[in-house]
Amino acid sequence: MATDSIPLMLDGAMGGMAASMPVDLEVEDVELFGDPVVDLSMPTHAPPTKQLRKRVDEMRINGCCQKIAWSRQGTIASIAPDGQAIELRYLRTNPLDGSWGLSEPTPCSQFGTSPQFSGGPVVHLAWAATGSPELAVIDAAGRVSILTFSMTLNRPYSLRQWDDDPIDDLHAIVGTYWLPLIPQKQSSTFVPAFGPYHPNPAKSALLCVTTSCVLKLFFSQNNNKVQDTSLELESATSSDDLATHASICSEKGGMLLIALVTASRQLKVVRAAIHWASSHQDKQVPPQSIPLNPTMQHRSAAVTTWLQHGAGESQVDISSDQISHLEILPSALVSSNSFAPPLVLTVRSYLPSMTSPFHEQVQSIIDRWELVVDSPAQALHVAFEQVGTKAPPSGTTQPITRLRKLEPIVLDKVIISIHMMQLGKVICIAFSDGTVQYRDRLTMEEIYNETNLSRIMTLSQANFQFANPTPCVAVAFSPTNCSFSQVCEDGKVKWNSLKHVGPDLGPGHKDAEYAAVVAGLTIAVSTASLNQMSYDDVLATARQFVDKPRFAYDWMVDVVRMLKINVDYSEESHHDQLMRNHSLQLCLSILNHMGFRGEYQPRTFCGKFAMLSLNVRNIVILITIASNTPSTFKEKLNPLDEPEVVDALAGCAKWALDLLAYIADCIFNLLDDAKFMQMLSTSSFQEMTAYLQEKNEVALHLLLCSSTRGFLSAACRRLVHLDAVSTKATQYYELQSQMAASGNGTEHATRPVLVPLSLAYQKMQQYTSSSLVKVTEFDKLLMGLGEDIRQTYQSRTMGQAQAQAQAQGQGQGQGQGQGQVQVQQDANMKRLQAHCELALLLANNPPQSFQPMLKKFFSENVRAFRAMTDPAKLYFANYSILEVEDDVRALQAKRARHCYIDVFKRVELAGPPRLDGGGTSELMPPMGMHGPTGLWRRCARCTAVMEDLSGHKPGYTFVLSQQHAWENLTIRINRSGTMFTGLVEEIGEVSVLNRQDETGGTSLTIALPAGSELLSDAHLGDSIAINGCCLTVTELVAGRTAFVVGVAPETLRVTNLGDLAVGGRVNLERAVRADTRMGGHFVQGHVDTVAQITRVAPDGNAQTMRFSLRDRAALQHIVYKGFIAIDGTSLTVTAVDDAAGWLEVMLITYTQSRVALAAKREGDSVNIEVDVLSKYAQKNISVYIDSLVGGSGIESLVQRKIESALDAAKT
Repeated sequence: MATDSIPLMLDGAMGGMAASMPVDLEVEDVELFGDPVVDLSMPTHAPPTKQLRKRVDEMRINGCCQKIAWSRQGTIASIAPDGQAIELRYLRTNPLDGSWGLSEPTPCSQFGTSPQFSGGPVVHLAWAATGSPELAVIDAAGRVSILTFSMTLNRPYSLRQWDDDPIDDLHAIVGTYWLPLIPQKQSSTFVPAFGPYHPNPAKSALLCVTTSCVLKLFFSQNNNKVQDTSLELESATSSDDLATHASICSEKGGMLLIALVTASRQLKVVRAAIHWASSHQDKQVPPQSIPLNPTMQHRSAAVTTWLQHGAGESQVDISSDQISHLEILPSALVSSNSFAPPLVLTVRSYLPSMTSPFHEQVQSIIDRWELVVDSPAQALHVAFEQVGTKAPPSGTTQPITRLRKLEPIVLDKVIISIHMMQLGKVICIAFSDGTVQYRDRLTMEEIYNETNLSRIMTLSQANFQFANPTPCVAVAFSPTNCSFSQVCEDGKVKWNSLKHVGPDLGPGHKDAEYAAVVAGLTIAVSTASLNQMSYDDVLATARQFVDKPRFAYDWMVDVVRMLKINVDYSEESHHDQLMRNHSLQLCLSILNHMGFRGEYQPRTFCGKFAMLSLNVRNIVILITIASNTPSTFKEKLNPLDEPEVVDALAGCAKWALDLLAYIADCIFNLLDDAKFMQMLSTSSFQEMTAYLQEKNEVALHLLLCSSTRGFLSAACRRLVHLDAVSTKATQYYELQSQMAASGNGTEHATRPVLVPLSLAYQKMQQYTSSSLVKVTEFDKLLMGLGEDIRQTYQSRTMGQAQAQAQAQGQGQGQGQGQGQVQVQQDANMKRLQAHCELALLLANNPPQSFQPMLKKFFSENVRAFRAMTDPAKLYFANYSILEVEDDVRALQAKRARHCYIDVFKRVELAGPPRLDGGGTSELMPPMGMHGPTGLWRRCARCTAVMEDLSGHKPGYTFVLSQQHAWENLTIRINRSGTMFTGLVEEIGEVSVLNRQDETGGTSLTIALPAGSELLSDAHLGDSIAINGCCLTVTELVAGRTAFVVGVAPETLRVTNLGDLAVGGRVNLERAVRADTRMGGHFVQGHVDTVAQITRVAPDGNAQTMRFSLRDRAALQHIVYKGFIAIDGTSLTVTAVDDAAGWLEVMLITYTQSRVALAAKREGDSVNIEVDVLSKYAQKNISVYIDSLVGGSGIESLVQRKIESALDAAKT
């Protein structure tokens, strides 16, 4: 109470005092005995909202109702508010300032052929851990649809549609689980790997438990068709036997543990096993065509009742006796040889009634059971064994598995999600108020709630917290656990990331807070890299420290040490291992992002260095992929025979040549910089890098660092290759044009000149022949610098070794001592080189020993190289395509042009009009922009732009997909374009033959048999082999029961497709994926010739067929027991007669029933494709002989031998 003047009325005793007397009292909040007064008022908590009550009811009724899920590759899927679709989101960088946020949703509803949701709304989402993300979408009736994502985060296609699934409440799903992938050999050894697994290392399988206690297994066959099988776990004879919740996990020994909660309040644990048996077939049948035939077995492990009230929980309402969540956790590794037993968790939540007059709190009770195996009971006393013979003999008592109840955990919040982290040792609990708790799995004590800078396991220990908690009804944690997405009570999806709430960071590792933050981020990104997960939210968390000058470099030092990344390529002459070093690309990607300030802001030194390094690496990979794809000029579907691919390679060549010119210009400027050259001769050498960083000049570091120097050297060699290819192609097309103009009637004259392709090669040749620098000389400059650096390393190491030997004295003998010194010297040299290379990679100053080497490099090598170029042209050249602008004027000009550089084709794209009419806000969507040429795609991490590639030719898609796999740390399984195996998947039928379609050409409509899933994952532009001829899908018929392909006139001339008629049967095969077994052989789908069947004869249950070839030149590539593709079917040659011009094959019974070839008769024609490996062998031998004797190969060699013999005879 405050001090007041209180009128005190005194009666009687005061007699004559009838008036009031004012008295001032000092009243304190104390009890009669002097103790402070305790506030006994009830705590004020906001009552549960209507949305939260509805969500808890859903969780109680349906054990399978995950509304939002986050894939390992970064896609966030959530159920739309109406339940009729899902929404796909992802984290993306704002191109204006580099900040991170959640993208706009992309709706998806391709779950079945019918748009009607007869099975009720979508209720559950579950991601698989596959390289190509797969998402299970489940509706209220238990129907299952499976989507897969290849190259984009928000564009899926269907693997399985739910049309054939029954609509029955007894089939409703109450629990799901994706099998883990088979551990790879390079996986970290400290991760316990529990099976079972899908036999294919790249595939998973989905397990579902229905309300009728049936276990369903959805698995992919070797031909990528999704099939299912089932097993009854319990006999549900009444409503009390129905399951309400289920949870599955993998356990030691390749077993599955399944926890079931029934309506009769029973908790059951069942052990199950999967046997991936394959049906027995003939040994001649390729393994890829043998179907999987899995079977499942189970046995009960333990049973108890889950309703066991504990102390401290509320029992006012019966709702607290309803489970809202069930989780079973596998055995956890506690020490090197010790595992904690499996753990079952159930959650019961209590929400007070809205009409309750009491101030009641919400409450969640976590009940726990351990699945323990008790040792056999002690043997009976001898006296009891004499009672009778029914007692079991000694030693036959079996161990007993039971559920041991542990102390429950009572929390005054509503639990909406439980998530495991750190190999199952930590339980992460998300609450409805938007907060998160971490608890130890063994003790269930809260952890990571206090700062511990001396021992960092998670970012929470380094003063990171989830800021601004928002009430929600569903939560999904990211793969790295550094952020989570939540469905708020208003139905909106929000992203919440970790924020640093501790003191400001000091200048470096000497500051404990700084060191702890770097350590936490290092653990997070290293874990993501080892497990091939997206680390975008780690970048978003680290973005808070982007203004710290050395933060990105210090972070990368710890990442390199933790992942043991090789950064020393000073001894490497080949670049294969350098290109395959994905961990190095991880470091460059992080440096690139940390140095990005916005599209119209200058990049920092580290960002500029990393951006150029990554781009030149990607260009080398693109050229390598396109150039090493099998190709000849008559095979139109090869990447190098597609104008779009050649045009993209031309753009890449232009970019790489501009980069070489830019580096040369920068080096020449340094040569003319008196201050810089003075640093090479004085003690101010240690200030060189600081000076270069001030100028934002990265060219010298690109040359000094062995990894980036390797990228540049590889680019030089690819440029020389492109120059040779383009020159040869240009000459070829010029010759074709001349022959066509002369009209001499030859075969070559009748072939049309491919104008777009010839123009693309002309552009490439123009770029490579007009380079401002000589590529070969630039490569020599790099090689000379590399040799000088190696000699510098050796000299420095030898000096240190001699000093160390003198320090050790001469007490040792010469024999073994010299050997040990040599070993120690080599180890020291490796460590020294690695240390120096890491310093150069992270923009540190070169060691003092580099000073004389650099002085020689600039005074001799650079001067000699400048004499071969025109410095004026380099100075005035336009380098805008490199996006290395630093000055304000250049960036303003770029903003005014509103243009972008296509990161794939390396050409300038005109941007869409500004939404604000030319102002400054520029509300540009991060991905999915619409440019003048159609939809654009933007990288979610680096904001790079490229045109969308939907519907492009297969070779173009193949090159892009393979480059995408190389560029990303998360290796994804992509379609492999124009490559087949010769294993026929389906037999189709020609339903429409249009010899004059709207394009003026021929088109075929191929109908599929009922139930075919050949088109389940097909898109426009995909490749399908029809009778062994690779054709492009131009239209998908509604319901995916048929598809349309276009047939070029050249294809009709060289194949048997021109003989097809309506009703004709054809062999069909999709382009092979990278994750399928190569059961046949390499089939390109490029027909070499046509053959006629001259003989069909039975041979037991097999069938022998003889073929006479139209072009006998193909026989040189056909050998006995060799491969051959006939109408697209991979077969083995059983006989061949070169003189008669025929070959024979044998069709076994299995093959006869699965290919259209078996139905053909004598006189019918077939397509022939010989083994491409034979072509390569022939060409290589021919080139080798040409190099030896010149002229026309073998003919010249024979001529020389004859001349030599005649000369010998004359003498």
